[in-house]
Amino acid sequence: VWIATRGLQTLDGRVSDLGEIGWRIAREIETFTDGVEMQRCRLFDASESLEATERRALAARMGMASEDRQFLARGERVLVPRLVPVSSQPLSAERGTREAERAGPRNFEAVQRQNGSGISRLLFTQAPEWTPGPTEVIVDVRSVALSQLDVLADLGLAKAGSESIEGIGRDFSGVVTAVGSAVSDLAPGEAVVGLSEGALARRLRIDRGLLTRKPLGLAFAEAASLPYAFLVARYALSVVGRLRAGERCLVASASGGVGAALVHVARALGAEVTAFSNDPVCRARLEALGVRVASGQDSGLSPAGLLPASDEFDVIVGASSGIEMHALLERLASGGRYLDLCPRLQFDRPEIGALRLRPNRSISAIDACELLRTDPELVSAGEKWLTCFASIFANSSTRIST
Repeated sequence: VWIATRGLQTLDGRVSDLGEIGWRIAREIETFTDGVEMQRCRLFDASESLEATERRALAARMGMASEDRQFLARGERVLVPRLVPVSSQPLSAERGTREAERAGPRNFEAVQRQNGSGISRLLFTQAPEWTPGPTEVIVDVRSVALSQLDVLADLGLAKAGSESIEGIGRDFSGVVTAVGSAVSDLAPGEAVVGLSEGALARRLRIDRGLLTRKPLGLAFAEAASLPYAFLVARYALSVVGRLRAGERCLVASASGGVGAALVHVARALGAEVTAFSNDPVCRARLEALGVRVASGQDSGLSPAGLLPASDEFDVIVGASSGIEMHALLERLASGGRYLDLCPRLQFDRPEIGALRLRPNRSISAIDACELLRTDPELVSAGEKWLTCFASIFANSSTRIST
């Protein structure tokens, strides 16, 4: 389906309300339609005068296979959106350093205001000076990982939460400064990594079960990027997906942190792993691990379309919508489980539309953030969630017991 408009988009980088409405209409069609031919919408915006060259450009593209979904035609030029680096040093890092220096030795935390926009949503505010409870640990934070959802929420493209102000970040690394009376296996001065909502702060008070020692050989920044990704992977594959040794597992996107963690955990559980990645460096690393890798950087095909027609999987992990999600669901074997990692509740329309699911297949939504709020004991039980990645990095042949 093509949605053709005239003069709705701009060329100067400003956000067009009318253009956003057109994109929302396209997403609504993709999400709620029941016809396969309607599950991939494209937008084509011409100038208000609709020149002949623009008409020809639209006609030509309607017969072409392309992953691009938004086109802007102005005379002889046809443009598509692309992400480009804007700075080698993020502005937020410089601002955070200035705020930290201004705070001096006092504790502070970064929060997110719902009524702001962009960087103005960030607010650094003074936080309490914590005293640990019997099972708690005080950590001097050295590095915090910000997820894609944190960034989208900061830009106002996703919901940060139901409250007017929310903390930022979930996984972190740091150094222990104090421990509670019941904590005997950690001492001040030890380097740790952990999970905590609102981790972007100078000092955190956190339950011992949500911490583990920082793996040797990893810098603080590297270690901080791991806990949440491995929590998602371990919970999704082991608890919800019930992945067993010898089963076939497809990771629909293995280029990011969570995707890499899914591959490692699936291999550690003894599964036969297939992964999709367009990144050459990531592909090389996955192949070195013995993972079957599908890549379609220049093909215009989705992950499911790159695999032989006969391939089926016992567990598929994805975060797609529309036609790509439907194509992955068709690859489930009898008894197969699809694990949906898309944080749909953080967006305006959480529905996934009409599903065509064959008998004896299932789909489950994964939200590890909810685990931190509703079942922290499950997260911290035996430190299995956090020590999972430490053991994998220590020994690539580690097997994880279920």
